Amino acid sequence: MSASPNSPEALAKRFRPDHLIPKTTEAAKEEVEKSMGAQAEPTPQSPKDPRFQKQWSFDLEYRDARGKLWVGQFTNQILNLRQRTMVGVMRAKMAAGLPADSLDPVTAELNLMVSHLAYSLVKAPDWATDLLGLDDQELVGQIFDRVSEHETFFRTGQPAPAAGQGGSE
Repeated sequence: MSASPNSPEALAKRFRPDHLIPKTTEAAKEEVEKSMGAQAEPTPQSPKDPRFQKQWSFDLEYRDARGKLWVGQFTNQILNLRQRTMVGVMRAKMAAGLPADSLDPVTAELNLMVSHLAYSLVKAPDWATDLLGLDDQELVGQIFDRVSEHETFFRTGQPAPAAGQGGSE
């Protein structure tokens, strides 16, 4: 016997915004790119420090609370304005059309990190190709912090402030 169309379960299923939330990071990225179109930007000439380059590779080694060691090499690219706009569109899509200020801080931060990394990472280990499929927010945060450090250095020539320093050195 099937559930009544007006049962609490059926109503809850009808009102879930599953159709608005992409199943994977790559699906969300593809959807945004289809709607906005992606174009490449030339790489500028930069000083010798590799962090001044538009693309920069880094190694990550992170041990989670369960003791699992996550190791991999990533390559980050500095986003152009079009790509930064697409990050914002992806964040909005991940929020399923809800106003940004209605999201809890953890969800808002995850949406920011995953959306940004979906566009800025041009190379990642297999385990990091679908960031939405990972279980550990701190792991995604570690990747995002390294990307943010690169972007800060690229734009200012200064290392990013350490956590808790509030922008001063």
